[in-house]
Amino acid sequence: MKKCLLFLWLLPFCLHAQMQLTSYNTGTSFTCIAVDSNYNIWAGRSNGVYQLDKLSNPNANSFTALAATANFNVQALAADHVGNIWAGHNGRGGSTAVGGGIEQIPINNTAGMVHKAPDRNAECFTYLGRDGIGTLNCAGLAIDSNGTVWSAHKYNDLTSSPDYIVTPGTFSFKQEGDIGFRSRGTYQDYRGGADPAEFPYPAYTCNPTATQTAQTRNVYSIAAGKKEVWISVAPYTSKSGVAFPARLLKYNIDGSYAGISANFATIGIPAGGIFNGLWLTPSGDLWATLSAGKGFAVRRRGNWTYVNTNNLSCIFPAGAAINANAIWGNRLGQVFIGTNKGLIVYSGTGSVNSKNSYTLYTAATHGLISDQILGGVAEKDSIQWIATSNGIMSSTLGRNYPLVADSTDYHVCNQQAINDIEDQTNQNVTGRQDYHLYRVETEVCSTTGPNGSNCNAEYVYKLMKHDASLQAPTPWDFPYDVLSTPMLLSADKNTVVNMVYQHVNAFDPATSETNTNGGIKYISQVLDGTYLALHHLAPTNAKIPWLSEYVDRDKRGYWMEQQKADNPDSVVACHTYNLYNSPYLINDRIAYDLTIDNVACGNKLHDIAYDQVWIYPDDKNLTLTNYTQPGHFLYPGKVFRSVVEECGKVKIVTAGSGLSYCGDGTPGRINAIGNIIVGSILFKNIDLRLKKAFEAGH
Repeated sequence: MKKCLLFLWLLPFCLHAQMQLTSYNTGTSFTCIAVDSNYNIWAGRSNGVYQLDKLSNPNANSFTALAATANFNVQALAADHVGNIWAGHNGRGGSTAVGGGIEQIPINNTAGMVHKAPDRNAECFTYLGRDGIGTLNCAGLAIDSNGTVWSAHKYNDLTSSPDYIVTPGTFSFKQEGDIGFRSRGTYQDYRGGADPAEFPYPAYTCNPTATQTAQTRNVYSIAAGKKEVWISVAPYTSKSGVAFPARLLKYNIDGSYAGISANFATIGIPAGGIFNGLWLTPSGDLWATLSAGKGFAVRRRGNWTYVNTNNLSCIFPAGAAINANAIWGNRLGQVFIGTNKGLIVYSGTGSVNSKNSYTLYTAATHGLISDQILGGVAEKDSIQWIATSNGIMSSTLGRNYPLVADSTDYHVCNQQAINDIEDQTNQNVTGRQDYHLYRVETEVCSTTGPNGSNCNAEYVYKLMKHDASLQAPTPWDFPYDVLSTPMLLSADKNTVVNMVYQHVNAFDPATSETNTNGGIKYISQVLDGTYLALHHLAPTNAKIPWLSEYVDRDKRGYWMEQQKADNPDSVVACHTYNLYNSPYLINDRIAYDLTIDNVACGNKLHDIAYDQVWIYPDDKNLTLTNYTQPGHFLYPGKVFRSVVEECGKVKIVTAGSGLSYCGDGTPGRINAIGNIIVGSILFKNIDLRLKKAFEAGH
């Protein structure tokens, strides 16, 4: 079932509210952040855990420190489903991690905090069971859908003379209801013959000689989903002498190895570095960030795609490095990646190696308080809490935040005509004579041009949505010249498509002849007169206005006012939108209705003065789709319009496709070619009006 909407008309000030940023504790660096089940926000930094208690004080404007955690260098935070915040830290001693471990903090009683200490479980130590976590140095936390707490641990060491003992990194987990954690690949596993083959105990961890290098086996990150858990392991050598590269390992939710791994070579990443961050999407895609400025990799349906500055230079600029564990997402599939040059946002749809799927947010382009993004978390999907080197931001960054406080239920429009059109797109209809497809691309703005500070996809989308005339065709958008039936009959669709695409997409109103509204004036500007005659009685290079300029302005102005009067100013679920035609098209429709529609097509057209559509805006993906209604001259068909942001510019990409109500025959062929030509010009003219409105700051 498809949703069916029209537009919402808001006052101009609402357009400037599209990027909502609120700053907290500026001047202070935070490393990680989490949101609990009460929607309170927790943040970690080098001197402990901080809380923004929104439950008790909705207007709280600053994070306050938990005094009992002041000696903790907090590296990871996560919230479980039963009222706890889990804080992973390494004390204040770096690799020695004195006093480190994990804290379990009840969100309604912070005084009830419980410390989780690691077992003494390393070579050269006498084993001592404590709380089961791997080391004092917790670097990452994740909580799966079953409530199991998972932790990633880097090594910690003991350097008091005469011994040098390494407690190697590992991963640990505690299922809901368990008293303590369990860890994998410990020294006790090795001694008991249960050393995991994929994750064996490292070499030289007890008083290595001068020629031996202690193998620390750091686990840098952990991600948990519905049925799987992934860890990232740094390179190391096992006690049996096997050298392992930096790897990703997949485990089942019971902690057993799933038999799947990946490394730089198998993914196609140049050697050097580690996987320094992981995120599992709700659909099971794994995102893995890389150190050393190498970008990131995505595992989708078992296949890996490597993304770096070479194939996404405008989104992942040269010199950008992704910070450790600075990756998070939401239930809508969006992914947020923190770098030292801003925040990369994957929109949740589209190819992971296409720049159209991403937006780069920076202090310069979007007003972030810092380009050094160190962590983040999604609150109710739409609000991003971002930890930076200069404080914390609460933001509606990304492409799914609530654009307006809409109160209408937009899921009620189950129109069979829309369902039929959508079903049609899943069928192979490209060979039919009445099939049409055209594509128009128009750059609306750039950050260096007029009104450049507002040049982002969300702003442009809202501008289109709030003013229907910037999305739907008006009589002023129709070209002046006449499309005659003989001309259309003589045309080849492929040739028409190629010429229209080439000329419409390259159209420059500054150097080309325009109509009184600033759009494309003549069809001959598109078809250049060398292939198609505009009228069977005229030379092929002629431009023949059907009516005088005076009559044109008068007639079009009348229909413009009529269209405005007959259509809503605001969003009305499932409302019909009347698109009034130009005087020229009406004149042709009279003849067409009498000779072709009535005779060959069963008189399926409605009133020739207008065609009716439903317009469906998709706030999440920043798209608007026009569906034709039965009786429309171009039913069944749709026009899909997407707002795309890339490299400091925003463009509108329009794709019009469909069939003809008259079917797979000569009348349908005429409609198809006419729609390719006129539809391309119509939506190019709408884009040009949108560009003017944007530059005027509307």
